[in-house]
Amino acid sequence: MLARALEGLGHQVVIETPRLHMPVYTLERLLFNRTLRSASDFDVTVGFDMDGYRIADVASLKGVIADEVRFESGLTRLTMGWQARCERLHVERARRVLCTSRYSAGRAQEFYGLEQPPCIVPELIDLRQWRRALAACPADSAAFTLLFVGRFYRRKRLDVLLDAAAKLRARIPDLKLRIVGGGPCRSKLHALARGLNLEDTVAWLGDVSRAELARKWVPLTRAVGPTGAVWVAWPKKASGVPTDMTEHAVRDVVLPTGWVDTKVCAIDDTWSGLKCVLRLERRPS
Repeated sequence: MLARALEGLGHQVVIETPRLHMPVYTLERLLFNRTLRSASDFDVTVGFDMDGYRIADVASLKGVIADEVRFESGLTRLTMGWQARCERLHVERARRVLCTSRYSAGRAQEFYGLEQPPCIVPELIDLRQWRRALAACPADSAAFTLLFVGRFYRRKRLDVLLDAAAKLRARIPDLKLRIVGGGPCRSKLHALARGLNLEDTVAWLGDVSRAELARKWVPLTRAVGPTGAVWVAWPKKASGVPTDMTEHAVRDVVLPTGWVDTKVCAIDDTWSGLKCVLRLERRPS
């Protein structure tokens, strides 16, 4: 969205992404960063999270890897520790550090020893695009329903959402909260929901199966719009997590609809992911 807005103002934006994909996501990112070179053709270079730590003028952090790694263990904790060290170099070398929330800004200052707090720039949202998408996919229920999709990290503050749901039930008797995803804080969040007596309010949907993906794919693509992207994640076979989902199953659903995968990567020891976008020839000019 930021790139489109800048281009709309007449600026040139070039986005660099990894071209070589590896089974270990951290190694892919380290190799990608080693290939980056400074270029005098640009007025400013912005790096995201750990990426760009060798060349970026501005370090933009969504989360703070050093904060997230505290909830991991084993190989994932080791590789995320490498990422955190690169991210620390990133914020130390950059002329400006940006974060999307006060929580992330505080953690960046705490874990990376920043003398000055990062500048807080909230996530940009294209309200007109979302309103058009929502109008095209009206809700099929009269109940007031909230949907959360994401990994269960402390920084996501899902505990605040659960507490708010408990307080709002008296004002919104038909309130429903649907939660998609999983993560290291799963057991604590489930316990919190039980303690708040939210069994009839909250539905933990976990991660979708192949059949669910096929059913939800078209509404999902309408929601993100023709210029958006959809990441589909599934447990690796080696993880031991039961699933019928594979990257081939994803393609079986996605390709006939005019979408195509552009990136596959290992997210961590458990999860693999596939990035999907609408084919260029099917996008509006």
